[in-house]
Amino acid sequence: AQNARGDIFVTFEDGWNTPDTVSQRYGIYRRDLKPVKPYPNDVESGGHSGHVAAVGERFVVFYSADWIDGGGVDNLGTGNGVYVKTYDAEGRVLNHVSVAPRRREWWPMVAGSPRRALLLWQKYIEGSTDATLEYAMFDPVTAKLDKLGALNDAIQYYVYSSAYVPAVDRFVVVTTAADNRGVAMLIDPDGRRVATLDCLPASVRESGIGVDGTHAYVPTRDGRLLTLALSATGMSVSGVQRSPIPWGSTGIAGFPARGGAMHFVSLTPSGAREADFDTARDTPLPKADAQCPTH
Repeated sequence: AQNARGDIFVTFEDGWNTPDTVSQRYGIYRRDLKPVKPYPNDVESGGHSGHVAAVGERFVVFYSADWIDGGGVDNLGTGNGVYVKTYDAEGRVLNHVSVAPRRREWWPMVAGSPRRALLLWQKYIEGSTDATLEYAMFDPVTAKLDKLGALNDAIQYYVYSSAYVPAVDRFVVVTTAADNRGVAMLIDPDGRRVATLDCLPASVRESGIGVDGTHAYVPTRDGRLLTLALSATGMSVSGVQRSPIPWGSTGIAGFPARGGAMHFVSLTPSGAREADFDTARDTPLPKADAQCPTH
């Protein structure tokens, strides 16, 4: 994550030499990559699955801790709580907030606006192969947490992501529901859901959302890239195109490139794959796909 003055915060769950199985760790660097607080430093020993976003000049790290065996995907288990730590640009901890402590809630995702962070995580449902998608808004200056409940009552584990869209001052959230429908939601800086598209193609597990201007770009499970046109009050599908690279399920990131293109990097079993997408080559979503009203 890069803050308002250009400082860069990186975080990983590794900690091979920690007394616990893993440790959420971080490092901070200037824009020219000169170290401020070089990696590795512990966010929390035993922490895992963490993500970071910049909110103004601060960094918000949202992470999970501990593990409970059984349940979840392939009966591998679940995390046992999600937590937030806020850091300044020098790497000092400013606050530490328990969002959902010591409960089977994990896989925390975070997106940052200039003032607040949107927190997303999944909640274990006993006896179900689906999860609940929970969300909250967090102010890193006051450490105020507004837990806003469920965005969706039944999603596929790990299939959700979020991004802040500066051009419209909104957050976009994309997930795939238990019935295999892709869902996109537009959320304002106060946490109110402004619009929903609930019949999109299924999105990809652990995929990020690419943002350029008023458009968001979403990899879909059927090998396409979906373009969403956003405003402050609504969303629509503006186009779709085939991907020349496979979408992996262990990480996808998209960035604006030259000439109006979007550059995507996909982690696959054969390594990282990259491609530029010419957004001018988008075609309308075929009629065979679901038609998605905004509401």
